Amino acid sequence: MTTVVFCLPSGSPGADVLGYATEIKNYTAGHIGDSQCLGFFAENGVAGSVAVGSYQNSTYRTDGAGADHGRGINCKYIDANTVCIDGATNSALPSVAASGSLLIAVSGIGSSVQTQNAYLYAFQMTATSGVQHLTAATNMTIQMAEIDVDTAWTNVSSDGANYLSFNAHTSASSRHDFYAAISVRPNTTGTKSSWGLFASFEYF
Repeated sequence: MTTVVFCLPSGSPGADVLGYATEIKNYTAGHIGDSQCLGFFAENGVAGSVAVGSYQNSTYRTDGAGADHGRGINCKYIDANTVCIDGATNSALPSVAASGSLLIAVSGIGSSVQTQNAYLYAFQMTATSGVQHLTAATNMTIQMAEIDVDTAWTNVSSDGANYLSFNAHTSASSRHDFYAAISVRPNTTGTKSSWGLFASFEYF
């Protein structure tokens, strides 16, 4: 059975997430008790709100109530071609200093397959949210970049492209890992919880 798992990664690109211990579960509307979310906060963690017009200084696995379920690697947008990873010196993209904000691990698709047309969407969640209703997230600017690949961020929010395109994996494997850096800036006041991430890919 094909399995797509969202995780908080650790280590360098390609490092395995043992047993998916840092899995971010599929979100179920109304369920706030599980560590189902990826949260973006100020430098002091889950207690700190990100100021309007600024990008986050910390990234956590969290729930709908904003509880701390483990700190992740923070990738902060500096400018179109620059990232700050966990408060270190700004570096030009692509960066291999860390494995990014999110790991999408795809397995169970056969012993020797390649991938193409892999995308990561940021979308506004509504009562009709689904594959056919991927409306771009609003009231925030969401920047994404593929770790060790992209030389520039991609704006995937309502004033941008709506999705990040991953490189094709031309080496056949039974598991394919996609690493994304994610940086979020609120453009209005208030909690920004009604948006999500959706990944799609083709394999052959």
